Amino acid sequence: MSVLELIRLALARLGTSRLRTALTMLGMIIGVASVVALAAVGQGATSGITSRIEGLGTNLLTINAGASFSGGTRGAFGSATTLTLDDVAAISQISGVAGVAPELSSSAFVVAGGENTTTTIIGTTADYPLVRNYQVWQGTFLTDTSVEAGLRVTVLGATTASDLGLGADAVGTDISIAGLPFRVIGILQTKGGSGFQSADDQVMVPLSWSRSRRCATTSRGAARRRSARWA
Repeated sequence: MSVLELIRLALARLGTSRLRTALTMLGMIIGVASVVALAAVGQGATSGITSRIEGLGTNLLTINAGASFSGGTRGAFGSATTLTLDDVAAISQISGVAGVAPELSSSAFVVAGGENTTTTIIGTTADYPLVRNYQVWQGTFLTDTSVEAGLRVTVLGATTASDLGLGADAVGTDISIAGLPFRVIGILQTKGGSGFQSADDQVMVPLSWSRSRRCATTSRGAARRRSARWA
């Protein structure tokens, strides 16, 4: 029996059982569509998780000061003041370290025009965007000069800027942080992420100003390696 005759026979059998043929084809179509949909969902979930990990920085090492003790009571994690700028300088000299950014964090009431919010205030240095994998959307970040001088300048996270109703034209304007005027010099790009504290809901100010005001409640540092990427 030739191939042509086999094709004709198959088509004839399909024609005699049209309902069964239609149901079989429908089952195959649904099966293939389901597999494609599940594969797409899996790839989407993998991409989302990967982007969040990359946003945090897979070659990031965080060093916390630990907890303080007062009158037999243990304070919050990171409340001790054992980390110093000498530690920052020592870590920065280690081979393979691309950048070190000390952090002093607290929370404060921030006001811009008729809008206000309570957010995290991060006292840090010019290496913070490199270490924490941030990109500046508008303006600039803190400079070594502004940090050394303790200038009252600030860089806003994307969520904080949105909560205050500030856009690209906010660079160069003044806002109030803990009742004191600060000049906005930059706004960061949205970073995203999940967890209790949003990476986009914070305000960065010079570390020297935070230390002089003694407004920090948590001290820590972060270092980013140049070579191997690890979590």
